[in-house]
Amino acid sequence: MTKKIIGIDWASNFHVCYDLEEKKSFKIGDDHKSFQKLLDDHPDYVFVIEEANNRIGEYITNVGRELFVLPPYRSKKAREYHEGSGGKNDKIDAKIIALTFNEHPEYCIKITYDDFTVLLGRLITSYDALCITHQQLCNRLNATLKKYFPEFLKEIKKYKNKSSLFLLSKYPTPGHLKRATNKEIRENAKLNGIRIKSSMIKRINKLREAPSVWIKTPYESEMIAFLSKALLNIRIQKDKIISDIKRNINKSKYKIITTMPGIGPVTGAYILRAYLSHHFTNYRQLQSYCGTSPVIDQSGKRSFCKMRRRCDHDIRDKLHNAANAATICCSWAKKYYARKKKEGKRRGHALRALANTMLKIVFSMLKNLKAYDELLFLSRRGKIPSYENYTPVSHQFSSSDYSQYPSNISNVVIEFEGLT
Repeated sequence: MTKKIIGIDWASNFHVCYDLEEKKSFKIGDDHKSFQKLLDDHPDYVFVIEEANNRIGEYITNVGRELFVLPPYRSKKAREYHEGSGGKNDKIDAKIIALTFNEHPEYCIKITYDDFTVLLGRLITSYDALCITHQQLCNRLNATLKKYFPEFLKEIKKYKNKSSLFLLSKYPTPGHLKRATNKEIRENAKLNGIRIKSSMIKRINKLREAPSVWIKTPYESEMIAFLSKALLNIRIQKDKIISDIKRNINKSKYKIITTMPGIGPVTGAYILRAYLSHHFTNYRQLQSYCGTSPVIDQSGKRSFCKMRRRCDHDIRDKLHNAANAATICCSWAKKYYARKKKEGKRRGHALRALANTMLKIVFSMLKNLKAYDELLFLSRRGKIPSYENYTPVSHQFSSSDYSQYPSNISNVVIEFEGLT
């Protein structure tokens, strides 16, 4: 193995690098000038860094240089192997990263960031930040309403939707609702692109009867209006990001990922970013990275499975929701989930097992650039497609080079769709 390796232990303001050939460590700043100087001074080197989202890794790959990442659990094992104690130290970590790649390059995964992957990464990073802020503000609004306007929570259960948030932002107290007519409320909502249904008007009429004894100063109502307006703006911004993600995926050759039942543009963006940035050699590596495959833990004669903790938790959470959606829109997924529950698995375990199977299909789809074909999937599993286990997908396609069925398979798909 070549000795021209630089291990990088990254931080927020600076990065510690270790030159394996020169056997020395040095620091660089977290800025464009420092990154370029590092590359210019080491033209024939391979760079290895502990896996995480960082600017230096993105810069190295954007200029076309080779970059490998070492998973965090591998670096922990390497510290224990090389240092004994396993203690952390910036210089030691950079050295261990370089040594691990030199001795066991198979532990590291090559990273590639093209323009499309970088764009997806930034979009989902913004989406994550909005989701976290949204949840924090929801908790604060819920606590404020419980204290000052509990009747609203009792009457309107779904206070997080756009119509409810708009109502609270404009009319945060029963007094505000009494001073406004239903016609005025509907007109104001229409100007903001929000529809107030008749069922909501009935609830508003009941809320007008609620007492305002809890609100003693104008600050309580201002707090409710502020939180509601902020949540409404976040909801609108999230919708814009989702539309942007969907548009960019549909313009790419990887738009086939959304043909998989249960996987929408957001989950698809997470999977695509992981798939395109990491050179996974097989579907098992993708499953391990996403945290859907279990870990075998052995102690003496005992052996048992447990949930994988060292993984991308954001993707695992999104896949949990995708698997849940698949049980609603996909017949075989619903039966698979029911079978796992019957085996005694908990809900999370059963959904994770389903997501694991879904990832195997997605890996094949992305590798071959073929859309989801349920007839092919069922036939490979030894099942005869029938009305019970076939889920028609309006935008799926089948071709003679992808399916085991003859070229007139499109007629079969139409026939199934017409009978369901």
